[in-house]
Amino acid sequence: YQRRVREAVVSTQSTGIMPFSLFPPVIIRQKIGQGLVAEIHGDKKKRVAGVNRIKGQFSQGCKFELRRYGITLWDGFISTMRFKNEVISETSEHITECGISFPKRAISTLEVGDVLLCYRNKEGRREF
Repeated sequence: YQRRVREAVVSTQSTGIMPFSLFPPVIIRQKIGQGLVAEIHGDKKKRVAGVNRIKGQFSQGCKFELRRYGITLWDGFISTMRFKNEVISETSEHITECGISFPKRAISTLEVGDVLLCYRNKEGRREF
């Protein structure tokens, strides 16, 4: 770390420009899919949401965001995703609806009509 700072100071003194490697990277949110909660099954301990996929696709390893009226209620990873009693890792073109179970923290906020966004965060270079 000290050598990197020393090299940056020498580089800055000779060129007068700050190198980009010292700035923290920019987090870019890449939207992958969007769906609408159509049904909710289960009790207070375990709930499964029947989600109609509107566009894109859902993937098990991506982050999900639960929104109502444009306000984010929950943000995190889902527990499982199912299609016709099979556990799936992602939705394909022919799968337009699936059952998604959420962690306990998201269960209390879940309602029919909520929007579910699937996204992936990427790190990018900061541009000035």
